[in-house]
Amino acid sequence: EHSNLTETVRLTMTGTYTSPPCPPDNTHPLSARDLASFGQPTVGVFSVTLSQNSLFTQLTDIEQTLLQALCEPVALKAGQMLNPQASDTAAQVYFLTGATVALMIQGGPRSSLAVGLLGSDSAAGLEYALNASTPQLQFRVQTTGHAWGVKASVFRALMLQNPHMLGIVSHHLCQLVEHVAAIAA
Repeated sequence: EHSNLTETVRLTMTGTYTSPPCPPDNTHPLSARDLASFGQPTVGVFSVTLSQNSLFTQLTDIEQTLLQALCEPVALKAGQMLNPQASDTAAQVYFLTGATVALMIQGGPRSSLAVGLLGSDSAAGLEYALNASTPQLQFRVQTTGHAWGVKASVFRALMLQNPHMLGIVSHHLCQLVEHVAAIAA
């Protein structure tokens, strides 16, 4: 069971680091496989916090605390589509902290246009939290990295209880729409 937990928190990142030496008393809480890797270059466990997302940092301390409690860390992989064909109730909002995500407009069965690139200053899937999703708008992970995810319906309920948060998200989406309109013009 502990090995599964170790794998769950192990996040893939570019680069390696050398693990610290194994304690001599063999009381280390990691699995035998993990212990065997001590001193060897490995993919490590890294601490990623929501405070690395500048949209999140615009919220009040109370709003940050509430949102942090609802979010879970997510490892996103390059090429992954976020919320493919999701309903508004099944969709997720991803607060990006390390991954970059292309904002894509689907023009036809095999044609799409990238109209923006989202990073740690943004979140993907906010339109689901406002019941404003459209099947033509898609998000494709461009750079493998980290994010914090929350169900869009849960985030919607939190925003409805916190007008300041709703204002921050609405302003952010307006800026995104202006950007897309400028590219389309």
